[in-house]
Amino acid sequence: MKHEIKNVLITGAAGFIGSHFVEYYITHGYNVIGLDIKIKDQISVTKPFEYIQLTLPNNQLHSLIRKYKPDICIHCAGGSSVGISVENPYEDFNSSALVTFHLLESLKKFSPECKIIYPSSAAVYGNPISLPISENYPLKPISPYGYHKLLCETICNEFSQLYNLNIYIIRIFSAYGPGLRKQIFWDIFNKLKKENQLVLYGTGKETRDFIYIDDIVNAVDIILNSNVDSYDIYNIASGQETSIQELAWLIVKELNIDIPIVFNEITKKGDPKNWRADISKVRNLGFEPYIGIGDGIARLKNWFKKGDGK
Repeated sequence: MKHEIKNVLITGAAGFIGSHFVEYYITHGYNVIGLDIKIKDQISVTKPFEYIQLTLPNNQLHSLIRKYKPDICIHCAGGSSVGISVENPYEDFNSSALVTFHLLESLKKFSPECKIIYPSSAAVYGNPISLPISENYPLKPISPYGYHKLLCETICNEFSQLYNLNIYIIRIFSAYGPGLRKQIFWDIFNKLKKENQLVLYGTGKETRDFIYIDDIVNAVDIILNSNVDSYDIYNIASGQETSIQELAWLIVKELNIDIPIVFNEITKKGDPKNWRADISKVRNLGFEPYIGIGDGIARLKNWFKKGDGK
Protein backbone atom coordinates (compact mmCIF):
# COMPACT_ATOMS: atom_id res chain seq x y z
CA MET A 1 0.00 0.00 0.00
CA LYS A 2 1.41 3.38 -1.01
CA HIS A 3 0.87 6.04 1.61
CA GLU A 4 1.24 9.15 -0.53
CA ILE A 5 -2.51 8.87 -1.16
CA LYS A 6 -4.38 10.70 1.59
CA ASN A 7 -7.99 11.52 0.72
CA VAL A 8 -10.41 8.90 -0.59
CA LEU A 9 -13.88 9.97 -1.74
CA ILE A 10 -16.43 7.15 -1.87
CA THR A 11 -19.90 7.77 -3.28
CA GLY A 12 -22.60 5.27 -2.37
CA ALA A 13 -20.68 4.79 0.89
CA ALA A 14 -23.62 3.16 2.68
CA GLY A 15 -24.16 0.52 -0.01
CA PHE A 16 -22.81 -3.02 -0.12
CA ILE A 17 -19.70 -2.37 -2.21
CA GLY A 18 -19.13 1.21 -1.07
CA SER A 19 -19.21 0.34 2.65
CA HIS A 20 -16.53 -2.32 2.19
CA PHE A 21 -14.26 0.22 0.47
CA VAL A 22 -14.90 2.63 3.35
CA GLU A 23 -13.84 -0.02 5.90
CA TYR A 24 -10.76 -0.93 3.87
CA TYR A 25 -9.41 2.58 3.47
CA ILE A 26 -10.15 3.60 7.07
CA THR A 27 -8.32 0.47 8.27
CA HIS A 28 -5.33 1.40 6.12
CA GLY A 29 -5.05 4.87 7.58
CA TYR A 30 -6.57 7.09 4.92
CA ASN A 31 -8.90 10.03 5.27
CA VAL A 32 -12.22 8.72 3.96
CA ILE A 33 -15.02 11.02 2.82
CA GLY A 34 -18.22 9.07 2.25
CA LEU A 35 -21.33 10.31 0.46
CA ASP A 36 -24.72 8.61 0.42
CA ILE A 37 -28.44 9.36 0.46
CA LYS A 38 -28.93 7.40 3.69
CA ILE A 39 -28.72 8.85 7.19
CA LYS A 40 -25.59 7.93 9.13
CA ASP A 41 -27.45 5.54 11.45
CA GLN A 42 -28.19 3.29 8.45
CA ILE A 43 -24.52 2.67 7.68
CA SER A 44 -22.90 -0.62 8.70
CA VAL A 45 -19.44 0.97 9.05
CA THR A 46 -18.55 1.28 12.74
CA LYS A 47 -15.22 3.13 12.45
CA PRO A 48 -15.33 6.95 12.46
CA PHE A 49 -14.99 8.77 9.14
CA GLU A 50 -16.24 11.91 7.41
CA TYR A 51 -19.77 11.07 6.28
CA ILE A 52 -21.99 13.47 4.35
CA GLN A 53 -25.63 12.69 3.64
CA LEU A 54 -26.17 13.94 0.12
CA THR A 55 -28.48 13.12 -2.76
CA LEU A 56 -26.62 13.34 -6.06
CA PRO A 57 -26.52 15.21 -8.36
CA ASN A 58 -26.05 18.16 -6.04
CA ASN A 59 -24.00 21.34 -6.42
CA GLN A 60 -22.75 20.88 -2.85
CA LEU A 61 -20.49 18.22 -4.35
CA HIS A 62 -18.39 20.95 -6.02
CA SER A 63 -17.50 22.57 -2.71
CA LEU A 64 -16.75 19.17 -1.13
CA ILE A 65 -14.34 18.20 -3.91
CA ARG A 66 -12.77 21.67 -3.84
CA LYS A 67 -12.27 21.26 -0.07
CA TYR A 68 -10.89 17.72 0.06
CA LYS A 69 -9.27 17.39 -3.41
CA PRO A 70 -9.48 13.58 -3.28
CA ASP A 71 -6.54 11.49 -4.48
CA ILE A 72 -8.90 8.57 -5.12
CA CYS A 73 -12.60 8.55 -5.94
CA ILE A 74 -14.52 5.27 -5.94
CA HIS A 75 -17.90 6.00 -7.50
CA CYS A 76 -20.27 3.36 -6.11
CA ALA A 77 -23.41 5.52 -6.17
CA GLY A 78 -26.10 4.70 -8.71
CA GLY A 79 -28.56 1.99 -9.63
CA SER A 80 -27.72 -1.49 -8.37
CA SER A 81 -30.67 -3.65 -9.40
CA VAL A 82 -31.64 -5.10 -12.77
CA GLY A 83 -35.20 -5.64 -11.54
CA ILE A 84 -35.67 -2.06 -10.35
CA SER A 85 -34.21 -0.75 -13.61
CA VAL A 86 -36.77 -2.76 -15.56
CA GLU A 87 -39.59 -1.35 -13.42
CA ASN A 88 -38.30 2.22 -13.37
CA PRO A 89 -35.69 2.90 -16.08
CA TYR A 90 -35.96 6.69 -15.70
CA GLU A 91 -34.90 6.55 -12.05
CA ASP A 92 -32.06 4.17 -12.89
CA PHE A 93 -30.84 6.48 -15.67
CA ASN A 94 -30.83 9.53 -13.39
CA SER A 95 -29.01 7.78 -10.55
CA SER A 96 -26.43 6.32 -12.94
CA ALA A 97 -25.64 8.37 -16.05
CA LEU A 98 -26.66 11.81 -14.77
CA VAL A 99 -24.89 11.40 -11.42
CA THR A 100 -21.73 10.04 -13.07
CA PHE A 101 -21.49 12.99 -15.45
CA HIS A 102 -22.02 15.46 -12.60
CA LEU A 103 -19.31 13.82 -10.46
CA LEU A 104 -16.73 13.70 -13.26
CA GLU A 105 -17.45 17.31 -14.20
CA SER A 106 -16.74 18.31 -10.61
CA LEU A 107 -13.54 16.25 -10.41
CA LYS A 108 -12.38 17.75 -13.71
CA LYS A 109 -12.71 21.26 -12.27
CA PHE A 110 -11.46 20.78 -8.72
CA SER A 111 -9.34 17.61 -8.49
CA PRO A 112 -8.14 16.66 -12.00
CA GLU A 113 -5.28 14.48 -10.74
CA CYS A 114 -7.66 12.17 -8.86
CA LYS A 115 -7.60 8.47 -9.70
CA ILE A 116 -11.20 7.41 -10.35
CA ILE A 117 -12.63 3.91 -10.08
CA TYR A 118 -15.97 3.34 -11.78
CA PRO A 119 -17.61 0.03 -10.78
CA SER A 120 -19.46 -1.04 -13.91
CA SER A 121 -21.03 -4.45 -14.38
CA ALA A 122 -20.90 -7.61 -16.46
CA ALA A 123 -24.46 -6.59 -17.39
CA VAL A 124 -22.90 -4.59 -20.25
CA TYR A 125 -22.13 -7.92 -21.98
CA GLY A 126 -25.74 -9.16 -21.93
CA ASN A 127 -26.07 -12.80 -23.03
CA PRO A 128 -22.68 -13.81 -24.46
CA ILE A 129 -22.65 -16.50 -27.14
CA SER A 130 -19.30 -17.88 -25.98
CA LEU A 131 -17.30 -18.04 -22.75
CA PRO A 132 -15.11 -16.81 -21.16
CA ILE A 133 -15.87 -13.11 -21.69
CA SER A 134 -12.89 -10.82 -22.22
CA GLU A 135 -12.95 -7.03 -21.95
CA ASN A 136 -13.13 -6.64 -25.74
CA TYR A 137 -16.21 -8.84 -26.06
CA PRO A 138 -19.16 -7.19 -27.90
CA LEU A 139 -21.33 -5.14 -25.55
CA LYS A 140 -25.01 -6.03 -25.86
CA PRO A 141 -26.93 -5.22 -22.65
CA ILE A 142 -30.36 -6.80 -22.12
CA SER A 143 -31.63 -4.57 -19.28
CA PRO A 144 -31.92 -0.83 -18.58
CA TYR A 145 -29.36 -1.40 -15.82
CA GLY A 146 -26.88 -2.80 -18.34
CA TYR A 147 -27.51 -0.01 -20.86
CA HIS A 148 -27.08 2.66 -18.21
CA LYS A 149 -23.83 1.09 -16.98
CA LEU A 150 -22.64 1.20 -20.58
CA LEU A 151 -23.65 4.86 -20.84
CA CYS A 152 -21.62 5.57 -17.70
CA GLU A 153 -18.63 3.81 -19.24
CA THR A 154 -18.99 6.04 -22.31
CA ILE A 155 -19.11 9.12 -20.07
CA CYS A 156 -15.95 7.91 -18.31
CA ASN A 157 -14.27 7.47 -21.69
CA GLU A 158 -15.35 10.99 -22.67
CA PHE A 159 -13.78 12.58 -19.59
CA SER A 160 -10.62 10.53 -20.00
CA GLN A 161 -10.12 11.25 -23.70
CA LEU A 162 -11.18 14.91 -23.73
CA TYR A 163 -10.10 16.07 -20.26
CA ASN A 164 -7.30 13.61 -19.35
CA LEU A 165 -8.92 12.28 -16.18
CA ASN A 166 -7.46 9.07 -14.73
CA ILE A 167 -10.33 6.60 -14.87
CA TYR A 168 -10.39 2.84 -14.37
CA ILE A 169 -13.56 0.93 -15.15
CA ILE A 170 -14.07 -2.36 -13.36
CA ARG A 171 -16.72 -4.68 -14.77
CA ILE A 172 -17.80 -6.59 -11.70
CA PHE A 173 -19.46 -9.94 -12.29
CA SER A 174 -21.65 -11.50 -9.55
CA ALA A 175 -20.49 -9.83 -6.34
CA TYR A 176 -21.45 -11.26 -2.95
CA GLY A 177 -20.47 -11.10 0.69
CA PRO A 178 -21.60 -9.87 4.12
CA GLY A 179 -23.89 -6.86 3.88
CA LEU A 180 -25.58 -7.76 0.58
CA ARG A 181 -29.25 -8.01 1.51
CA LYS A 182 -30.59 -8.95 -1.92
CA GLN A 183 -29.95 -11.30 -4.86
CA ILE A 184 -29.37 -15.04 -4.94
CA PHE A 185 -27.34 -15.69 -1.75
CA TRP A 186 -29.65 -13.53 0.37
CA ASP A 187 -32.68 -15.17 -1.23
CA ILE A 188 -31.48 -18.72 -0.56
CA PHE A 189 -30.32 -18.14 3.04
CA ASN A 190 -33.60 -16.47 3.98
CA LYS A 191 -35.81 -19.07 2.31
CA LEU A 192 -33.93 -21.87 4.06
CA LYS A 193 -34.78 -20.30 7.43
CA LYS A 194 -38.54 -20.43 6.97
CA GLU A 195 -39.61 -22.76 4.15
CA ASN A 196 -39.78 -26.54 3.80
CA GLN A 197 -38.57 -26.48 0.22
CA LEU A 198 -36.22 -24.15 -1.64
CA VAL A 199 -37.99 -22.68 -4.69
CA LEU A 200 -35.83 -20.61 -7.03
CA TYR A 201 -36.28 -18.88 -10.38
CA GLY A 202 -35.06 -20.36 -13.65
CA THR A 203 -33.91 -23.87 -14.46
CA GLY A 204 -30.88 -24.08 -12.18
CA LYS A 205 -28.62 -24.44 -15.22
CA GLU A 206 -28.00 -20.69 -15.40
CA THR A 207 -24.41 -19.88 -14.42
CA ARG A 208 -22.64 -16.97 -12.76
CA ASP A 209 -19.06 -15.98 -12.03
CA PHE A 210 -19.24 -15.19 -8.32
CA ILE A 211 -16.65 -12.84 -6.80
CA TYR A 212 -16.35 -12.23 -3.06
CA ILE A 213 -16.31 -8.59 -1.93
CA ASP A 214 -12.83 -8.78 -0.35
CA ASP A 215 -11.40 -9.90 -3.69
CA ILE A 216 -13.06 -6.93 -5.42
CA VAL A 217 -11.49 -4.50 -2.93
CA ASN A 218 -8.11 -6.18 -3.37
CA ALA A 219 -8.36 -5.96 -7.17
CA VAL A 220 -9.04 -2.23 -7.02
CA ASP A 221 -6.10 -1.68 -4.68
CA ILE A 222 -3.83 -3.50 -7.13
CA ILE A 223 -5.10 -1.44 -10.09
CA LEU A 224 -4.62 1.84 -8.23
CA ASN A 225 -1.06 0.93 -7.24
CA SER A 226 -0.01 -0.41 -10.64
CA ASN A 227 1.82 1.50 -13.32
CA VAL A 228 -1.06 1.40 -15.81
CA ASP A 229 -2.41 3.77 -18.43
CA SER A 230 -4.60 6.69 -17.40
CA TYR A 231 -7.70 4.86 -18.70
CA ASP A 232 -8.46 1.16 -18.79
CA ILE A 233 -11.16 -1.47 -18.30
CA TYR A 234 -10.87 -4.66 -16.23
CA ASN A 235 -13.10 -7.66 -15.63
CA ILE A 236 -13.31 -8.34 -11.89
CA ALA A 237 -14.43 -11.91 -11.23
CA SER A 238 -13.18 -15.29 -10.07
CA GLY A 239 -12.86 -16.72 -13.57
CA GLN A 240 -14.96 -19.69 -12.40
CA GLU A 241 -18.44 -20.64 -13.60
CA THR A 242 -20.96 -21.90 -11.03
CA SER A 243 -24.50 -23.00 -11.83
CA ILE A 244 -27.35 -21.76 -9.65
CA GLN A 245 -28.24 -25.39 -8.98
CA GLU A 246 -24.72 -26.08 -7.70
CA LEU A 247 -24.77 -22.89 -5.62
CA ALA A 248 -28.05 -23.88 -3.96
CA TRP A 249 -26.71 -27.36 -3.24
CA LEU A 250 -23.50 -25.97 -1.71
CA ILE A 251 -25.44 -23.64 0.60
CA VAL A 252 -27.85 -26.40 1.67
CA LYS A 253 -24.86 -28.65 2.36
CA GLU A 254 -23.02 -25.93 4.33
CA LEU A 255 -26.11 -25.40 6.51
CA ASN A 256 -26.59 -29.16 6.88
CA ILE A 257 -30.25 -28.94 5.87
CA ASP A 258 -32.16 -31.75 4.13
CA ILE A 259 -34.58 -29.89 1.87
CA PRO A 260 -35.74 -30.31 -1.74
CA ILE A 261 -34.50 -27.71 -4.26
CA VAL A 262 -37.08 -26.73 -6.89
CA PHE A 263 -36.68 -24.44 -9.92
CA ASN A 264 -39.82 -22.76 -11.26
CA GLU A 265 -38.62 -22.45 -14.90
CA ILE A 266 -39.44 -18.70 -14.87
CA THR A 267 -36.72 -16.36 -16.16
CA LYS A 268 -36.67 -12.83 -14.76
CA LYS A 269 -36.57 -10.11 -17.40
CA GLY A 270 -33.05 -8.78 -17.89
CA ASP A 271 -31.29 -11.79 -16.34
CA PRO A 272 -28.50 -13.34 -18.44
CA LYS A 273 -28.09 -17.11 -18.90
CA ASN A 274 -24.39 -17.80 -18.52
CA TRP A 275 -21.39 -15.82 -17.31
CA ARG A 276 -17.71 -16.62 -16.89
CA ALA A 277 -15.06 -13.93 -17.10
CA ASP A 278 -11.65 -13.91 -18.65
CA ILE A 279 -9.64 -12.21 -15.88
CA SER A 280 -6.20 -12.54 -17.46
CA LYS A 281 -5.90 -8.74 -17.85
CA VAL A 282 -6.18 -7.97 -14.13
CA ARG A 283 -4.21 -11.13 -13.31
CA ASN A 284 -1.33 -9.64 -15.29
CA LEU A 285 -1.23 -6.85 -12.69
CA GLY A 286 -0.85 -9.41 -9.89
CA PHE A 287 -4.47 -10.01 -8.91
CA GLU A 288 -5.56 -13.47 -7.80
CA PRO A 289 -9.02 -14.24 -6.37
CA TYR A 290 -8.39 -15.91 -3.01
CA ILE A 291 -11.86 -16.62 -1.67
CA GLY A 292 -13.47 -19.54 -3.47
CA ILE A 293 -17.19 -20.21 -3.49
CA GLY A 294 -17.04 -22.73 -0.63
CA ASP A 295 -15.09 -20.39 1.65
CA GLY A 296 -17.38 -17.50 0.67
CA ILE A 297 -20.51 -19.46 1.60
CA ALA A 298 -18.97 -20.39 4.97
CA ARG A 299 -18.23 -16.73 5.69
CA LEU A 300 -21.78 -15.74 4.74
CA LYS A 301 -23.16 -18.43 7.05
CA ASN A 302 -21.21 -16.91 9.94
CA TRP A 303 -22.59 -13.47 9.08
CA PHE A 304 -26.14 -14.83 9.13
CA LYS A 305 -25.58 -16.78 12.34
CA LYS A 306 -24.38 -13.61 14.10
CA GLY A 307 -27.72 -12.06 13.25
CA ASP A 308 -26.32 -9.54 10.77
CA GLY A 309 -28.26 -11.11 7.93
CA LYS A 310 -31.69 -10.29 9.33
